[in-house]
Amino acid sequence: MSENGKELTRRKFLKDAGILAGGTVVAGSFLLAGCKEEVEVTKTVENTVTKTVTDAPSKVTLEVLNPRGEVEPPAVVAPTARLDTLQGKKVALFWNGKGVGNVFWDAMEGILEEQIPNINIVRYEGPFEIGDAMAEQMVTDGVDAVMYGFGD
Repeated sequence: MSENGKELTRRKFLKDAGILAGGTVVAGSFLLAGCKEEVEVTKTVENTVTKTVTDAPSKVTLEVLNPRGEVEPPAVVAPTARLDTLQGKKVALFWNGKGVGNVFWDAMEGILEEQIPNINIVRYEGPFEIGDAMAEQMVTDGVDAVMYGFGD
């Protein structure tokens, strides 16, 4: 930009328009008023802020925390050893209640009883996850193995 052959900086333009005061841009109505034809806006802003801090601590300690938190991983438990045979064992069939899953478990129970002598089949039904309470009940009932099935 140039003004009568002189270089016109943004700072000078804003200052002359009354929009720049002490390095601070004063917006709002001054900018809107500048959009009208032949409108002169003059605004002088003088604002001095003095703040004396007398009781400021000489040392500041900040503790930065991880926003994800600290979560201890669950204990690692080794899987139970495989059974050599299902003969004479108590086997739980767990169904999560999804449609026609009972038909599948009826067929599975028939096949197991036909092929494995002395197998003892017990049925459990519950939500998708067996959970601690159901697992403890199976241990209390003396279950040796669990067949877990789900479906849609």
